[in-house]
Amino acid sequence: MKQCSYCGRDNIDDALNCRECGTEFEQPKVVPQPEEQKQQEPSSSARDSGAPFSEAKPVLKYDNILVSSRGIAEVHAKRVMIFVPTPEINRVTLKFGRSDHYPILTLSIGIALALVGIFGLTELFEAPRGFRYELGMIAFGLIGGSMIFDTLKKRYFFEVHKRKGVCRLVLSKNAQEKDIQDFCDKVRLTYKHEITDSSKLL
Repeated sequence: MKQCSYCGRDNIDDALNCRECGTEFEQPKVVPQPEEQKQQEPSSSARDSGAPFSEAKPVLKYDNILVSSRGIAEVHAKRVMIFVPTPEINRVTLKFGRSDHYPILTLSIGIALALVGIFGLTELFEAPRGFRYELGMIAFGLIGGSMIFDTLKKRYFFEVHKRKGVCRLVLSKNAQEKDIQDFCDKVRLTYKHEITDSSKLL
């Protein structure tokens, strides 16, 4: 199997591109014959003129964020959750706050599930022998509580402004401010992305 260096997806050995993110695999280099090698070598005038040579840029990774020449991605368990192609990126903003895309909707669903769980817990205490469905209601309540917690907690995230719309790439709770700043500097230097830091303003 051939593993993608960008998203970690396993692919068949003869695959040319990753089936998950589309990254092109490096093909084995053919050793040129002496005549071909002579033709392929740049002339001394081309070298002296300082003409730029194409050079593959490294894939930058911090926490669950990957940046390559193809774009920016949020990855969880070697699976690409959100991918923004480079041509679609206008600018990127680093922020710290509530990262949910639809906080009101998520919070409403979480509260509703939490109420279901509370009702199931109450029924369980009132009729301890008839817990056929109460445990399921309590499980929904736990899911709702988790949704409420995830909506209210604050994290660092990249807000990517695309040609059409905005998306958020959220870092994990283990992300550290200094490491994020270093990562942003590397991205600016390597890929020339415009990254604005507004994390201290929130």
